Amino acid sequence: MNKTWLLYKTMFRDGFNFTFKTKQGRKSVLLLVVICLVVLIYMGIYGMMAWMAFEQGQFVMTIRSLLMIISVLLVLMLMASFPSTYYFSKDLPILLAMPVKSREIINAKTLMIFSMVGPIVLALVMTFVVAAAKSSMVPALQAWMLLIYGLSSSVATVFILGSLIVLLMRFIPFFRSKDKFVILMGLFSVVLVIAMLAAVYGNMPMDAAGSEDDFNVVVALGGSIPVYLFPAAWAAFEGIAAPSLWTFLLNAAVLAAGYGMFQLLVSRFYLVAATSAMGSAAKKHKDKSNKRMSGSLLMLFSRVDLYELIRTPAYLSNNVLGAFLLPVAFAVPVFMILHQTGLDSTQISLMVDSLLEQYDLSLFWVAVLVGMAVGYLAGGSTAVTQTAITREASAGVAWMKSIPVPMEKQLQAKINVALLLSMLCSLILIGVIVYMTGFRWASVFGAILGALVSCYLSCQTSLLVDIYHPKLDWEDEMSAVKNNLNVLFGMMVSFLMAMVIGLGAWGVYALSHSLTMAIVAVFIIQILLVVLLWKIPARMFWKYLGNTTA
Repeated sequence: MNKTWLLYKTMFRDGFNFTFKTKQGRKSVLLLVVICLVVLIYMGIYGMMAWMAFEQGQFVMTIRSLLMIISVLLVLMLMASFPSTYYFSKDLPILLAMPVKSREIINAKTLMIFSMVGPIVLALVMTFVVAAAKSSMVPALQAWMLLIYGLSSSVATVFILGSLIVLLMRFIPFFRSKDKFVILMGLFSVVLVIAMLAAVYGNMPMDAAGSEDDFNVVVALGGSIPVYLFPAAWAAFEGIAAPSLWTFLLNAAVLAAGYGMFQLLVSRFYLVAATSAMGSAAKKHKDKSNKRMSGSLLMLFSRVDLYELIRTPAYLSNNVLGAFLLPVAFAVPVFMILHQTGLDSTQISLMVDSLLEQYDLSLFWVAVLVGMAVGYLAGGSTAVTQTAITREASAGVAWMKSIPVPMEKQLQAKINVALLLSMLCSLILIGVIVYMTGFRWASVFGAILGALVSCYLSCQTSLLVDIYHPKLDWEDEMSAVKNNLNVLFGMMVSFLMAMVIGLGAWGVYALSHSLTMAIVAVFIIQILLVVLLWKIPARMFWKYLGNTTA
């Protein structure tokens, strides 16, 4: 056990670098503190929503939704982190040569997996537990069961999914290639989101779908969530909804079976597959000295950065394919609900016109507002500028400083690539909205204009985050974009900026009593911020990365 703990501490320190001894470590700690504060704010918001749901008697639906969210999150996170930690990590040859048992290596890596997924699961469960404890409609016993079974089912799900991955790696050699695996993982993530949303909204009863009562619709959606697809989540739901000795034994059996199956499979099959797994192909160094540089420098660097994202499997899976999860998650429910309710764009368009007339609003400016909201969602979820400097590594940063190209152009190229992907996601979302409300030039142009400004501002601020705190020392491309706090922090900065600008708009509305003036104010504020931040990335680069060497 001592060797297991020692191995785990070494892996944790190398992976997360939370220390006060170095400047980079202090930045990591500061970033972690800020993220924790933001997470607490979101926990408060979602906790209040959960408490309101409990007070309205929606306990069963809410718990089923929570368990389903945790299960899907674990699938997505483990598909990325489990193979990278167990099979494609470059420390395995070193560990095998050390005087430690294979069981100790496996246990240390298992603790690393729980360190990655555990905080998110714990935050989700504790948010709902506190809401249940505060609600007068939830018995204390069920609140305690929510805590116990919510955590135990998550642990069991990790063991069950880990066992499935071990079997895939052992008996299907195709998956032992990291480049192939990460591409399949990205495609699987998109397919999983579509399948789960289709299962949820496709099973909604017709009477509930056509109901004008939001409560009936929400309860119907909760009742249609296929929690039975995950054995641990199903057992936890039974134990929370109807606590008894039988459900306690059921949850204990699922946890014990998951742990026993995991230990049995990894002890027999792990080392055989891990020693033959192939990592990513060596990354080619950038060398433009012998190449003809045609076209503008800005377009050239943008094209190179885009090609790198597409040609590198880890980046393609996480930065490109992962960026389209949000529009897919939005589009599928819309089409399913429209199909269930029988609504068409003409009916929705008439309702929109009625609301615009009631509040004396311009269609163009409302479309701009919708586009700005879409842009922040797309820009925050596209983890391109959040990892733009990280993906260069120390050698790439040194190369950027050595070439006779202004740093403003190099960084602008990275913003352009992120803006391209963000706008593609925004156009999908806008297209879905236009499909719902009907095509009108004013709404289409306004939405695209609003999305363009907010996407650009989101990309700017995300790049500043990665310049301030890049992860330049990484083993492979997957470790550069996965378990990178900058991705989460960049998303939070985008969403918080949207909230702050929204508060400013509320202040304008309080003074002018005009919603149109408030929207115009938001749009102008964002343009001013884009102009003010125009030169900041290059200045920050030289300030924080000026001494970086290869």
